[in-house]
Amino acid sequence: VPKHVLQTLIESKDLSVSFARPKKARSSYWTKFSQVHRFNIPQDYIVCLNCKSLLKWTGKNGTNTMKNHSCSRKFDARTIQMNHQHVPPLHDNNRSSDHSLPQIKEQIKVACAEYCAADGRPFHSVIGQGFITLVQQLLIAGAITGMSANAADLLPQPSTVRINYGGITLHYADSNHKLYTFMLACQAYDYDSQQSPNIRAFLDEISGEFHLQSNEHQTVVTDNEVKMRSAFGTEAYQCLGCSAHYVNKILEHAFKSDKCTQAVSLFESIRDIVTNIKRTHQQSKLSKCLRNYSDSRFSGIYLMMMSFLEVYSELPAILSKEHKQKYPNIQQTVVESLCKYLKDFHDVIEKLSADKVPTLHLVVPFQQLLISRSFVNDDDHRTLKLLKKFIGNELRTY
Repeated sequence: VPKHVLQTLIESKDLSVSFARPKKARSSYWTKFSQVHRFNIPQDYIVCLNCKSLLKWTGKNGTNTMKNHSCSRKFDARTIQMNHQHVPPLHDNNRSSDHSLPQIKEQIKVACAEYCAADGRPFHSVIGQGFITLVQQLLIAGAITGMSANAADLLPQPSTVRINYGGITLHYADSNHKLYTFMLACQAYDYDSQQSPNIRAFLDEISGEFHLQSNEHQTVVTDNEVKMRSAFGTEAYQCLGCSAHYVNKILEHAFKSDKCTQAVSLFESIRDIVTNIKRTHQQSKLSKCLRNYSDSRFSGIYLMMMSFLEVYSELPAILSKEHKQKYPNIQQTVVESLCKYLKDFHDVIEKLSADKVPTLHLVVPFQQLLISRSFVNDDDHRTLKLLKKFIGNELRTY
């Protein structure tokens, strides 16, 4: 840290600055000087306790810097007060004889254990450098404010300012059908609302910076959100929906529909068990990792059910009493048939999401493939029949 920066921090009583003698200091000169620390890291500077002058110093200098320094005022250790309270580290040799230190360390140990247990933190989190720096700052704050301060008043607010961002990518296929993807921008969306005119203006503003204008050779591809379709479903744009997003939404709606109650019940039971295992830290007892459902991830339903199926026989040993009652209602054969059916959707979504080659020509063939896979067979379980019927109808209209 430059000298003038340290000087400013010292004068402003910044809590990141503290003072301490080097551990191996033996000279009597150290009764009049202290080394400057920034975030508990020793700096190559010392400060005179008499005149508060900041002096360049390293261990190689020995006491030469202190010998050559002349103060215009007489030093009186009893009347001089530093701008910062000096909080020596716990390992300081000068503090080792303090009889209260073992009791303080025991209280800190108990508090750390309670912190880890209450907040679900690993024990090794209290030995990291970041945590040690935090504790050092708290010691400095405690020395300055005393015991009258309320800890909650000193801690920062955990919430952050919410900022929406918008991202725009440009996809271009050359004459050899090679796809090029360019990230044009990802910047703060500073409009008052997310209504369609504002979204369109946001795109036009960024496109204008690259001298891009909408024409018959350009197509805007968006998801199936109403505001996105409204924003670009005008004469100025050729707008296409994202097929991978459509297919994923059809699956999402199917497992929420009252026309597929058995599939919905099965899905909710599996998700409840997976969530509980994750929350109670029982995952390590299984041979494979369970994957929780996320509606923001494509094929989330298939991935969760498949991971559940892979450890199906291992689950009774770790389930709670409540979930052991749900477990027999989840038939393995039914889950297997659902996973086999959903695997085709997972593969189609993966192929439509390719970012190296164009996929527009695959949309119709894949749509027909999924429709054919959704034909009901006589030997299908009732749960699968209702699901296929619902999804098949949705696929014909998207």
